[in-house]
Amino acid sequence: MNKLKSLSILATLALASCATVKPTPGSENVRLITDGQAAQCERLGTASAQVLDEVVFLPRGAGPMADELLALAKNEAVKMGGNAVATAGEIIDGTREFVVYNCQ
Repeated sequence: MNKLKSLSILATLALASCATVKPTPGSENVRLITDGQAAQCERLGTASAQVLDEVVFLPRGAGPMADELLALAKNEAVKMGGNAVATAGEIIDGTREFVVYNCQ
């Protein structure tokens, strides 16, 4: 019975730590662009986004991490007055760099 209780607690902790990123108002208008598309835009700066890459010592999937990192980058782009972001590298230890742009 103690083993079952321990597994239940671990499962609850794992689910609780996978909370989704709450979008800020305006972030739905920020789009992900390619480097080629960025050539037509004004570069505003960079944003670094970070999420947990492990939950209870288990690695997280790249897809959910990428989605959360993009949502965080879009939130930051809104704060910077941007309407587009481009990835500036791969996900490393739950962190990814983005370049923020204002495109017409």
